[in-house]
Amino acid sequence: MAKNTSPKIQEIDTNVKAEMRMLDTSHSNVLDNAYGLVMEPAPIMKAASFGVPNRAPEHRILYMKHGSMRLSVNFMDYSLLQGDILTIPANFIISINHLSHDAQPWLLAFRFDVPEEQSLVGIEPMKPSPDINEQRMIEDYFRLMREALTRPIPNKDDFRHLVLSLLYRVLKLHALTTGHAQGDMGSRAKQIKSEFINLVVSQEPPIRSISFYADRLKVTSNYLSIIIKQETKRTVMDWVEDKIDALVKMLLASPQNLTLEQIAEHCGYTTGNQVSRFFKNRNGITPAEYRKSVAPTSN
Repeated sequence: MAKNTSPKIQEIDTNVKAEMRMLDTSHSNVLDNAYGLVMEPAPIMKAASFGVPNRAPEHRILYMKHGSMRLSVNFMDYSLLQGDILTIPANFIISINHLSHDAQPWLLAFRFDVPEEQSLVGIEPMKPSPDINEQRMIEDYFRLMREALTRPIPNKDDFRHLVLSLLYRVLKLHALTTGHAQGDMGSRAKQIKSEFINLVVSQEPPIRSISFYADRLKVTSNYLSIIIKQETKRTVMDWVEDKIDALVKMLLASPQNLTLEQIAEHCGYTTGNQVSRFFKNRNGITPAEYRKSVAPTSN
C-alpha cells in the first residue's frame, strides 16, 4: 500500500462538518487533524454566511492582513482592522457579520492535547494592539507556519512549536495592552461575567432560569443579575436568549434538515410552535424563511 505523503490536505476532524466551513481544504493547509492554516481570502469569503453562527471545535487565531471585518464571538461584538489580531478559544460561537471588499484575514486553527498548553488560550478572547513591528513579527510566524505545512512531509512538532511561540507572543501583547495577564480577570465581577458567558454558551439545552446560573456560579440570583447588567449592559435572560437564537440558527443551517420539533428538543422547548414564535419575534422572519436564505446554492 502506498504511503500517504500529503497529510496537509486532511480536513480537521469534527462531528459536524458544517462547522468547518471556514477551513476550505482547497485553499488551506491542515496537518494531522490538529492544525490548520488559511492565508488566502478566497475560502473565508466563500464560506462567510453572514450572520450564521458556527461553533468552532478548535482554538483559532485571526490576523487581519488587509481590510476589515466585524464578527461576534459568544455574542460579543469585535471589529478587526488591518494589523489586528484576535484569539478565540475552542467551542466558542462565532458569527461573521461583515467583510470589507479587500478583506484578507489569516486564520490559524489548532488543538492542544496537553492541559498546560490548553490553558494558554484562556477562557475568553484576546485582542491585543500590536504595533507595526509586532505586526511584521506576527506575519513572519504565519509565513513560517505555511512553509512548515507545505513541506513534502510536514513535521507536527515543528509546527506546534511555532504555534506555541506565536501564542506566547500574543499573551505578552495582551498583558501590555490590558495591564493584566490572560486568566487574570482583574476583579471578581469580571471573573463572574466570563464564567457566566461560558456557562451560557456551553449549556445545552439552554436553561431559562437565572437561579440555575446563579447556583452554578455560587452567587445569589440578584447579585448575578446586577453584575451581568453592570459588566455587559445586558440582562441574564438577554444572554440566554442570544444563545437560544444562535442554537436555532445553527440547527436550521445544519445539513441534517431537522424538524422544528427536533430543534425544540435541543433548545429547551416542548413544541416546534414555541421555537417558531421565539424565532419570528427575534428575527422578523420564520424559521423556514431563514433556512431557505442560508441554504447552499448549487453552481
